[in-house]
Amino acid sequence: TDTVCDLSDACFLEGSCEQQTGMCWAAPAQTCDLGPQVSPSGCGALTSPCNSGGPDFTWPTTEPSANYTVVDVAGEDVVTDTVTGLIWQGDNSQISMSWADALTYCDTTPFGGSTDWRVPSQHELMSLIKFESLISPASDFPGVTTDIYWTRDRVDTSHAYSVDFDTGEVDQRIIPGSAYIRCVRGGQLTMPDPRYLRGSLGADEVTHDVYTGLWWLKVSGNRNYDDAVAYCVSLEHAGHTDWRLPTAAELSSIIDNTRPLENYVASAAIEKTFGISKSITELVGDATQQWFVTFAYGTVKTSAKTANQSLYCVRSAD
Repeated sequence: TDTVCDLSDACFLEGSCEQQTGMCWAAPAQTCDLGPQVSPSGCGALTSPCNSGGPDFTWPTTEPSANYTVVDVAGEDVVTDTVTGLIWQGDNSQISMSWADALTYCDTTPFGGSTDWRVPSQHELMSLIKFESLISPASDFPGVTTDIYWTRDRVDTSHAYSVDFDTGEVDQRIIPGSAYIRCVRGGQLTMPDPRYLRGSLGADEVTHDVYTGLWWLKVSGNRNYDDAVAYCVSLEHAGHTDWRLPTAAELSSIIDNTRPLENYVASAAIEKTFGISKSITELVGDATQQWFVTFAYGTVKTSAKTANQSLYCVRSAD
């Protein structure tokens, strides 16, 4: 049977959640007899919004489709995603503003009979993207436009993450600039702690994501898209032969924006269980392009499929 670190083992926690320049940096690490683990940490009663350590809602590990229901509440469209459980402001909430104004707007503006709206995290906004194609717009969300939208996750004092609904890419945007905002409510499930367990299945090391149920394997060396697909599907590791290249949604699910982005070498926007790298993921609708995730910066972009990137293979929960 699959073996992961038993939480009853003698593990210890190091690190703490500290507020720095208005943000929450969380870098806890656990160690036990099966190797290092890393888990996101609660930020406590900080008044400043903390970056998201991962999707705290039902993450769609398959591509989102038309899973939206629209209800008119007091003349305002409220959209419910039946997969994630997130509730969104509809297309009649299209407003462009600065990042700081977006935080205030969602926090203070009633909409559709509710007052508990917030700026979405990077993961929440990414859950609306259709990574399987480059067709514009990059989402089936009702009334979506090909604009750039703010997330609440900040990169540093000058930049925050944004999602482009024209291309589907996730990038960093200067905070004084403007972008569109679509407020969200709901979700925010309790994440497992620790979320990631790294241990051995026989002689082979693997990382298990308790939240999504996915099993991850970091592969040494860089590969282009075709070689990456061939490598993962031919892999026999930890007693399993059902390894594959992760989808863009799956690879995006392990981005962790609580980790500080000091520089490319020293830190990464992902749990350090997985390391620092660019990593290749599934091919997009254009047969010449691939998606890749840059964990050092927490971004999701496209490149030529002939470009070499690092590789993680994944297998689904048993």
